[in-house]
Amino acid sequence: MRISLYKKLKDEYKQELIQHIEEYPNITADLIKELSRATHWSDLKLGAATSLITFTSVGFDAMTSTDWISGEVFINELED
Repeated sequence: MRISLYKKLKDEYKQELIQHIEEYPNITADLIKELSRATHWSDLKLGAATSLITFTSVGFDAMTSTDWISGEVFINELED
């Protein structure tokens, strides 16, 4: 069974998303749905990836090329 990216998301980033729900309900809810649907970073559309960066403490300038390719900065290492 495949585990969703939302379940793999590090707790600190889940909390940051939840903190934005009241101020940005539609965008945040859509992002959580997208993360819940996707099982691999490459499943995400660019818009979802950039929204995740926007709504977390990870800055665009802090993202390495590996982070962009794999999303490993956001994801706990869990077995699929």
